[in-house]
Amino acid sequence: MPTLGAQLVWIAPGTFTMGSPATEAGHRPDETPQTGVTLTKGFWLATLEVTNGQWKKLMGTDVLEQARLGLENDEKFLIGRKEKIPVRDFFGWKKGDDPGQLIGNTDDNIAMLWVSWNEAVEFCRKLTALERAAGRVPAGYEFRLPTEAEWEYACRAGTTGATYAGDMVLQPDHSAPVLDDIAVYAANCSVDYAGHRIGTPAWPDKKWGYERGGPKAVGSKRPNAWGLYDMLGSAAEWCYDWSGPLPGGHVTDPTGPPTGEYHVRKGGSWSSLATQTRAAYRNWHEPTYRWINLGFRVALAPVLPARP
Repeated sequence: MPTLGAQLVWIAPGTFTMGSPATEAGHRPDETPQTGVTLTKGFWLATLEVTNGQWKKLMGTDVLEQARLGLENDEKFLIGRKEKIPVRDFFGWKKGDDPGQLIGNTDDNIAMLWVSWNEAVEFCRKLTALERAAGRVPAGYEFRLPTEAEWEYACRAGTTGATYAGDMVLQPDHSAPVLDDIAVYAANCSVDYAGHRIGTPAWPDKKWGYERGGPKAVGSKRPNAWGLYDMLGSAAEWCYDWSGPLPGGHVTDPTGPPTGEYHVRKGGSWSSLATQTRAAYRNWHEPTYRWINLGFRVALAPVLPARP
């Protein structure tokens, strides 16, 4: 991906089990029934999440401007599975307040955050156009968000446990030692952190395991066996699919429901609990939703129908 200086790795076709057993630490009901999945076509996946620097180069804004857009937006969202409210109301902010207080730092090497699904799709569209014009996109492929199945297959990298470093043992403070080497998440995001520290005690229904912290540079933890960094932790990552139940049985090349209200995100983030930082963990948001820990990575993958 020379346009942005990013590296991609080839993910060969294969079969895996999606979801988690009820015995897995942190298991949620929407992670069952476990589903056998066959992916018949290989794809390339970025080794790192899209960074603030890459976003600026292609889209012309930065993480600070994206946070401002998120806080100025009057649209109401289902935050915390309660009544829909504007994003700024969750933080107790008003229009015109300084969004910099909700930005860990503005370094080019942090994961791009505060990105909506629609904006991530537009980023991929622009990248496809540039790379295709340069003759670097194979026929039948495009830059896009990975499907949930592609994402989980790549995250697991041939493993079957809660994480690609092994199973998870939860601690009373919402941490899990297995994550320390592979993920920036709530329990370790404040360790050796050099940016503006985001305070969380006043956040409603606070469950995070720290008082102040923030996102760190991408690629600062150990990758999985396929060379992919930050598949768990750092930024929660948008996927192509509309949210829906796992089908069970065995399916081939799934892409989620044809329509919906919410899009899938995977992987947990710098502000996520250990239970949310697992390969099988699923969450979902409206396509216009921007958030303090929400970003994406790109796949160079077979062309799929555009999603409304």
